[in-house]
Amino acid sequence: MTTAKDVHGWTAVPRNADMVLKDNISSSASLRAITVEEIEIPCSSLAKKVVAYAERELNEQTFNHSMRVYLYDVLKDKEFASPTEQAEAVAEAVIRHQDIGTDGKITTLGQLIQLATILDNTGLRADLLHPATIEDVIKHYPRTGWSSCFAAVIRKENSLKPWAHTTALGEEEFPRKVMDNEIGKKWD
Repeated sequence: MTTAKDVHGWTAVPRNADMVLKDNISSSASLRAITVEEIEIPCSSLAKKVVAYAERELNEQTFNHSMRVYLYDVLKDKEFASPTEQAEAVAEAVIRHQDIGTDGKITTLGQLIQLATILDNTGLRADLLHPATIEDVIKHYPRTGWSSCFAAVIRKENSLKPWAHTTALGEEEFPRKVMDNEIGKKWD
């Protein structure tokens, strides 16, 4: 029997991605390339409204970043037993999507979102996906200068809010990692 815990990723996993991945890392050469067309994108009226809202309210770089992260996760449309549990799972993942660290636990969904986010922002863990998969996702949702755009947002946030959580990733180190992203250098 599938439980809400299974469906919503409420399984606690180590926050340290190295611990989660240590027995599961394969060479990207041994991975199968997956195209965007193979990924089942939700097509419910709610999903369409959310995408339309995001396209209208976000700049192109941020919208495309969000879609790349989603696609890197290769999340599939699922039937959810409880809208409340679904909302809590999504909220937890969004709140912690840049809460990178090594101590404590995180949900499975949260860890997947973190891995995809850090891949898109810094290029870290690109070996978890076939290079052709990354290329196809970027073809559909171009980076269009995402590294420069995001690094500027980080610096602005840190200057306006010196206490911002982003400073935990390194006030100068994190924007530098964003700018040094090999995927960004190739595709921005």
